[in-house]
Amino acid sequence: MGIFAVLAWAAWKAYCNGKHDQAGKVPGFILAWAWAMLDSFHSAKESCDTPHFLNNVLSERIWKAPLSNQLRLDVDASFDGAQNLCGVSAVVRDSLGKIIGATTCVIRNSGTVLSAELEAVRFGMYFCVDHGFSNANIFSDSLKEVQAINTPEDDLGPDGVVVLEIKSLFNSPDFMSISHMRRTANGVAHMLARKALFTSTPLTWLHSGFPTWLLNIVSRDC
Repeated sequence: MGIFAVLAWAAWKAYCNGKHDQAGKVPGFILAWAWAMLDSFHSAKESCDTPHFLNNVLSERIWKAPLSNQLRLDVDASFDGAQNLCGVSAVVRDSLGKIIGATTCVIRNSGTVLSAELEAVRFGMYFCVDHGFSNANIFSDSLKEVQAINTPEDDLGPDGVVVLEIKSLFNSPDFMSISHMRRTANGVAHMLARKALFTSTPLTWLHSGFPTWLLNIVSRDC
């Protein structure tokens, strides 16, 4: 019921924007945006319900730019258990908060939220490697994923192979760390991951040519 209420509100907002000569949004974007808003609500509720002894583990509540000469890689996944699919996304920004690369696509998933989030990290890391983005600090809103990667012991579970591959990528100078952030600090990557589930082809932007709707979401962080 929640998604229908949020979707109705999102459609009404898009209609009002059109009435006031603002750029309208395509239906697929409106649906993805409505899902993202609903997820943000659930994430905020979970944050309020988080026990006080976990507060020192859960980090960034707002987006922060990386240090000079470093990059920030934000990743996220959107899991569709019914179709065994997940949308994964990666967003790269510089020390000024400027977006310099973004990508999203749909991939097959092994069937859990954690595996989807790990796939997003691997996807984002290879995006950086392929396009020469180095000195990147990775951020994800999945606490279990960040803990699995930062744990020195080998992961013997079903996601162990992916975790080991991610750890091996940290041996290169391309990546510096992986940290946790709240969903409220991951709006851009989250929106792209949601959008991937409604897009038939992968989307990639490098250095320029970013769509206006994406730049608008980025501007809210900085």
